[in-house]
Amino acid sequence: MALVGDDVQFLLLVSGNGNIVAMETNGVPMGLLTLNATFDGANGTFVPVSQPVVNDLRFYVLTRFLPTEDNRKAERENTKGSSV
Repeated sequence: MALVGDDVQFLLLVSGNGNIVAMETNGVPMGLLTLNATFDGANGTFVPVSQPVVNDLRFYVLTRFLPTEDNRKAERENTKGSSV
């Protein structure tokens, strides 16, 4: 959880499943962002790997791409017959 802003303050909640929630300090929700995406043809979610860095009303979150389980199964099946 991070406090964002100088005059008007918001709480920034970053979860390990890729959800980012902004809310006022009195608990009123301001917004929700889910970091779902398609990367190199694989569906998945960008998940946070550290706490957000806050600069006034901007925040930066370091993430990594985590493919969905269906994509990981397909990738394992496609590489079963290949030799490395």
